[in-house]
Amino acid sequence: MRKSNLFYVILLVVICLTSCNDQNSKRRNSETENLKLVTNKIMYDVTVINEVLSDRSKKNPDWFWENLPSPDGDKFIYMMIQDVIDGNTQAYYFDSMDDYENFQPIPLDKQKEYLRDKMQMEVEYLDFEEDEVQIKKANIKFGPEHVKKLRFLEEWYVLDGVFYKEVIAVAPYFVVTYPGIDEKYSTIFFWMLINKE
Repeated sequence: MRKSNLFYVILLVVICLTSCNDQNSKRRNSETENLKLVTNKIMYDVTVINEVLSDRSKKNPDWFWENLPSPDGDKFIYMMIQDVIDGNTQAYYFDSMDDYENFQPIPLDKQKEYLRDKMQMEVEYLDFEEDEVQIKKANIKFGPEHVKKLRFLEEWYVLDGVFYKEVIAVAPYFVVTYPGIDEKYSTIFFWMLINKE
C-alpha cells in the first residue's frame, strides 16, 4: 500500500471513530437481536475548516471547534481527493435527489476523466473595477483547498442503552467564492463508501 494511501486510510478511520463514534460494527453484527434502529439513514454536514480560527493548529486551544487541525487535516483532505482522482479509491456518483438505497460506482477507468471534467466550471461575472462595467469569464477549478465540510451518511442505533453511529459514506463538500461578488457556491461531486464489505 502506498504511503499516501496508508496515511489517508488511518486518518479517515480516526475521524470516523472520533467524530462519529463508530465503535459498534462488530458488536452490532453479533448482537442484532438486541439492536434498536433509530434510523437507517441520516445525512448531515460536518465543518472541517473553521475559517474563523486564525490559528488552525493544535497550538490553538480551540482548534477542534468545527475544524481538522492544520497541517494534518489539510494533508488528509489533499490525499483523499488525489486518491479518488487517481483512481486509487473508488468513487460513487453523488445525486442530491437520490434516496441512497444503492450507490452507483463511477467506472474506475473513467473516474479520473469524469472528476477532472466535473471539478471545474466557467462562470461569468461583472467587473466594476474599470471605467465601464464589463462581463468577464473565469474558470474555477475545485481542489482540496476548497473542501470546507464533509457530508456523512450514517445509520444510528441504540443497544443496551448505548447510542451508536455507523458511517455508510462520506463526501467532500466543496465551497468556492465567485469572482467579483464574494458570493459562495457549494457542491459535492462524489461519495466514498466506508467499511464496504
